[in-house]
Amino acid sequence: MSMRFFGFVDTRFKDFDVNPKKIYVGDRVHVEGHLEWHDPICRWFGLDGKTVDIYVGMKKATSVTTEEDGYFSAYITFGSAGKYIVTARYSGDWMYNGTKSSEILVTVVEKEVPTPPPSPYPTVPSWVYIVGAVVGAVGAVSIALAMRR
Repeated sequence: MSMRFFGFVDTRFKDFDVNPKKIYVGDRVHVEGHLEWHDPICRWFGLDGKTVDIYVGMKKATSVTTEEDGYFSAYITFGSAGKYIVTARYSGDWMYNGTKSSEILVTVVEKEVPTPPPSPYPTVPSWVYIVGAVVGAVGAVSIALAMRR
């Protein structure tokens, strides 16, 4: 469990996004955004070198470190179907307040196995009857019947 600090400088997530928002089981989504801090002149700046935790529901999926401009990026793979809320959280430190991103819904569905098209050839039953007739040299007819499974 991470500690939450209360600093004196406000922070926020800007341009937080998850794409795609609908995927198949086993696929991954790209999570990205910017962590920013607010200066006294009412401007926002990127906050670098800070740890951002990416959550799926209440479970931490991964952690990333922000770059010089506050940008962060991660990939998350989903192993089961369902609807999931993805968020980013910064816990803060002695100087910067912690913050939480908006919630983004990701829908994960099972892959559909396509049904093969019907065969253009007739199906053969499990029992096959073979009938043959042979006319002999003297006019005799021989008939053969065989069953095969």
